[in-house]
This record gives sequence, C-alpha cells and structure tokens, in this order.
Amino acid sequence: FNNLSDNKESKNIKSEQSLVAVLEEALDLVAHQLKSEKIVLKKNIKAGTSFLLEVNSTSILQVFVNVMINSIYALKKSSQAEKYILIDVFDSGDSLVVTFSDNGPGAPAGSIEKLTE
Repeated sequence: FNNLSDNKESKNIKSEQSLVAVLEEALDLVAHQLKSEKIVLKKNIKAGTSFLLEVNSTSILQVFVNVMINSIYALKKSSQAEKYILIDVFDSGDSLVVTFSDNGPGAPAGSIEKLTE
C-alpha cells in the first residue's frame, strides 16, 4: 500500500477519531490474510476504551495496515507452530501507546534504523 487515499487534500484533514475504531478498520482490511496464513490475532485493549485523538484517520489506517502486512510477511517465513500478532494499546499518562509484536523471525540487523526513513 503506497497510499490508501487518492485525494492529496485528504492528507491534511484531521478530525477527532477513535483510535480503536481505526485499528479495527485496519484489522478488517487484513482479516483474510490473517485467516489464510493461520495467524492468531491477540489484542490487549482495555474494554470500553476508544482513545479519541485529533488525527488524519487515513494516514493512521495506512500505518496500521503496513505494520500488520510486515508482520504477516515475516510470519510466512516462520516455522513457529502457533503464529501470532499481538497488539497492545494503552495510555501511558501523557501519551497513547500502540505496540505491535509477533513471533516471527525478527528484523535483520541494521534494518531497524531504516524504518523511519
């Protein structure tokens, strides 16, 4: 996915969004891949929490989908009996934290620095 939006103007539009709702939308987009690769999705999100933020939902959606696609790709190479992606969402006081982890083979040495390029 290079961009889930064809409209360049929509990149700058921010509105109050539920981060959990955007995450669920991203999960819907990759649900078929998760199922076909037999990857278990584990979520750790406090029940009833929406985490309202002023964001560009298309941009955040794209980030979530890309991270999950990377995990799915890595897990395809894994020999683990149970393959999983774990998503944690929590409030750390002054910021909201979303973490993705999986039990895939891990990133090659030196590749972590390239993630933010």
